[in-house]
Amino acid sequence: MFIHDTVTDFTDNYLPTIDYLKKYYEKHASHFEEYFRFHCHNVDEKMKMAIQKHKEKISALIQIKDKMPKLISDIARNYEQMYEITFTKDVHLIVGLYGSNAFTYQQIIQKLHFA
Repeated sequence: MFIHDTVTDFTDNYLPTIDYLKKYYEKHASHFEEYFRFHCHNVDEKMKMAIQKHKEKISALIQIKDKMPKLISDIARNYEQMYEITFTKDVHLIVGLYGSNAFTYQQIIQKLHFA
């Protein structure tokens, strides 16, 4: 299991503009392909609304961004020990457009994203 963290890039370079969001999503396109194709519709409209929400939540994102990878690793390790399973799929930490807090790709447990 590998944790792909795009949240740190988002918070380190954050600007409350649509242009910034577009560049962030473009830069991390491989992590957002399924998100925009299957999960997040009406992207232009949601981007406009997300600007204010991101401004309100940026301090929370900064606080949690360094904790999430360790929490996910700890939880995965505990589950692996308790249930004798191995997590082999990657985890993607992303800043989305407020469609949902987590989603899985269309196939059975192929990719897991936390927004």
